[in-house]
Amino acid sequence: MVNDNFNQKPKRKNGKIKEKNLSFGEQSYSLVNRFPQFQESLSEQKMTWIGTLQPQPLSPEYTVKIEYEMQGPPSVWVLSPQLKSYKNKPIPHMYDQDTLCLFYPKAKEWKRSMWIYKTTIPWISLWLTYYELWMVTGEWLGGGIDHGNPVVEENPKYYKN
Repeated sequence: MVNDNFNQKPKRKNGKIKEKNLSFGEQSYSLVNRFPQFQESLSEQKMTWIGTLQPQPLSPEYTVKIEYEMQGPPSVWVLSPQLKSYKNKPIPHMYDQDTLCLFYPKAKEWKRSMWIYKTTIPWISLWLTYYELWMVTGEWLGGGIDHGNPVVEENPKYYKN
């Protein structure tokens, strides 16, 4: 069992608890330790993990790619199987029909002190479950804010924290 609370002593700033930002090493070690089907790579200022997830027992196995730069939240792509639309409608909760929308950036739901394996991986599985239900019903049951064509501020690649 890995202790993922190492170096996580909360600090106070102006009376508020400030958590330590996690390093690439901490993020990668904890993710690959818990999800060994993910392979990691590091290039300059970016970590990339590619691996498989099966959100439900009857679901297909999805190959996903997670990219993480220290400036902003992780970005997620589904590499295979290719995501399809329902009756030619755009897939809900995606940016440019390319990356998954897993949270609402304006609400600052992602912080660099958060563990990717505890947040992003479960969010991907949940998103895939809602996607599969949408493919059957045509209704997105995952809630969230409908962003249609997202404005720049809603796209995580423009979001810095």
